[in-house]
Amino acid sequence: MIRRFPAHGLAALIVALLPAVARAEDVKPGMPQLDPSTYPSQLFWLLVFFVLFYLFGWKVAMPRVGGIIARRQAQISGDLGQATAASAEAQRLNHELDAGLSTAREEAQALIVSATSEIRDHAAAQDEILNKDLVQRIEQAESSINASRDAALGTIDSISGGIVQETLMKLAHVEIDSQEAARAIAQVDLKKG
Repeated sequence: MIRRFPAHGLAALIVALLPAVARAEDVKPGMPQLDPSTYPSQLFWLLVFFVLFYLFGWKVAMPRVGGIIARRQAQISGDLGQATAASAEAQRLNHELDAGLSTAREEAQALIVSATSEIRDHAAAQDEILNKDLVQRIEQAESSINASRDAALGTIDSISGGIVQETLMKLAHVEIDSQEAARAIAQVDLKKG
């Protein structure tokens, strides 16, 4: 706060400067600012401009500066409030995201277990079907092999009977019928077994 000059103080200052003004008349003319005869008018105008600048600063400039400072403070406070709210919202969203990811992982794990179980069951069913098909094919192949073997054995018996008849005929000049040849071959098979 600036001190105010009392009106009688200004008068005292002017009276104090009057002797200097009287002596200034004896001084040679030079720079007008340094002429003591102009000091009272210079001091008067200095005082007038000082008071005007003081009033301008007090009534116009200071309220504007104060308003600007208040607006900036309000904006900073508002921005800090918004930043705090945004930070809290970001943390809430982060927690929701983490919870959502955790739930998604659990669901994915459950789906993997379920899919694995279904695949295992399906593979077991397919394996069972294939095993039945293979068993059936093996049985058919075995019966076909047995039939072929029996047919081949029957053919071998008749061929071997014919060979025995021919051999006896050529070597011993003995003629035997096919039944006797089959009995001789059967006796030889029984001795081997």
